[in-house]
Amino acid sequence: MLVYLYWNLEGEPAWRKRLLAAVNALRHVTRRMDFATLRRFSRLFSAACYVTLVVPGRRLGGRAGHVLPLSFYRAYPYRVLYNDTFDRFSAPLERRYSSHEVASLLAQAGLNVQSILGGSGWRAAAQASLHRP
Repeated sequence: MLVYLYWNLEGEPAWRKRLLAAVNALRHVTRRMDFATLRRFSRLFSAACYVTLVVPGRRLGGRAGHVLPLSFYRAYPYRVLYNDTFDRFSAPLERRYSSHEVASLLAQAGLNVQSILGGSGWRAAAQASLHRP
């Protein structure tokens, strides 16, 4: 089984966690918007982020560019950021996990964890035992 789960930002600086908390607070408002309004909001929000964070991150390059929030999007066109923004602000639920919690969930399901890789989320591979009692 392959799974992808949101990362809880373990090990990240407090300011990144506060920024995520602010975005999640905003999500409580945006998830109640009608589709057209949410689409317009997401376009404006992602455009503002793209111009103020992604483009400067591209110009800075290297480690300096990775310090800025949303540095992940430096390698992608605006549309990817817009799609992710719309997804984030429309989702009624969001749960984030530590690597330990991911391993625990898989073990509780009776799976043997093969690997857990980080990044912008947890990518985990697990396998059921061929010989179950």
